[in-house]
Amino acid sequence: MNQQQQGKWYPGEPLPRWALACYWRKDGVPLWRDPSWLACREGAPAVVADDAMAQRFTRALSERLGVAEHFWIPAFEDAYYYLWKEQTLPVTGDPRTVDLKDDAERRRLARLLEQDLSAVVGYALPLRHSLAQSHRWESGRWPLKRDHLFLVPGDSPMGLRLPLSALPWADPEDQPQPQSLFAPRPALGDIHGEVARRHAEQHRFTSAERIGQSLHPSQSHPEGEAVQQQPSAEDDREHKIIHTSLCIEPREGRLHIFLPPLTQLEHYLDLLSSIEECAHTLACPVMIEGYAPPRDPRLESFQITPDPGVIEVNIMPAASWQTLVVQTERLYDEARQARLGTEKFMLDGRHTGTGGGNHVTLGGLTPDDSPFLRRPDLLASLVTYWQHHPSLSYLFSGLFIGPTSQAPRVDEARHEAPV
Repeated sequence: MNQQQQGKWYPGEPLPRWALACYWRKDGVPLWRDPSWLACREGAPAVVADDAMAQRFTRALSERLGVAEHFWIPAFEDAYYYLWKEQTLPVTGDPRTVDLKDDAERRRLARLLEQDLSAVVGYALPLRHSLAQSHRWESGRWPLKRDHLFLVPGDSPMGLRLPLSALPWADPEDQPQPQSLFAPRPALGDIHGEVARRHAEQHRFTSAERIGQSLHPSQSHPEGEAVQQQPSAEDDREHKIIHTSLCIEPREGRLHIFLPPLTQLEHYLDLLSSIEECAHTLACPVMIEGYAPPRDPRLESFQITPDPGVIEVNIMPAASWQTLVVQTERLYDEARQARLGTEKFMLDGRHTGTGGGNHVTLGGLTPDDSPFLRRPDLLASLVTYWQHHPSLSYLFSGLFIGPTSQAPRVDEARHEAPV
């Protein structure tokens, strides 16, 4: 499970826009082997995730990824902003004793002022997969104009509030590029085994470094630099700055891991396996959130998103009509067991749909399988035929027709002469 954007909802506030996504490999190998280390699962070990646990997790994850610990950056709330914001409120009101019937902005400010604005919110690690070496990660410094890393004001996860616009410009050619959807994809293999082997190599390297330090004390390195050496100032130029970051944030009693955007599925699975190993070692279940894995035909998924009044479900592609029927019937059955339905009754008793969803996307399981990409003339023919027969649009129209709905507009249709 991946919580792509998570927010707590309070009465009177708009429903937060976040999606719960479920991913699995088509070859049957689990992405996350032990569900007990997912904090969203029932029966997960009860562990209080505080700042001390977050620091332990940063050290363990640094060792797993082979990056230096000193690249982690503690993040803080911008206390000056919230103090200024409090001064702009009316003098007759105290935001800490706010009424739930008041506006959402004041409620949000009240919750933030109740916290310790000087405390560390979480830790950010500039991170990307190495462009030169496979199965290697790299990190680096972030030049900060202020003494600390201050998050953009808000109450979203800290991974969504990083001041990335303040970082120096980076040449896109020096950044990881996404794989072409038409590129061949080899079998994924044993990602968990590769992570374990890398950790064993890092452990042997660290042990050798410690032995060398004991034999040659004059050549010892500062704490945190045993795995990856601190880059020199000449090498730490703007094009070396990494613009993606992994975040660890203790929030609401649980440890949230915000994953950065990645360009290859193998890198995403590598990072996910490393996080699971740390959770197992520290006996601390975590919440996975942040960016979704890169699109890849070797991965399957579905998403559930709350919309006003409805729950939107996007299911995986189907290779045949029979498969689509099975998936739809299973979806409707699960919804019925959860006391949900895809229909409603109007005030006059008429039975109609909920008004959302029911979209069908035509294409293929992969870009190579799409008939419209293999034969572009087929798409042009379909669109031209639809334009010459606009009344076909009413085949999919419901109760509402006009500019305020997804159905066709009356002024865009015309009568067809009989053939």
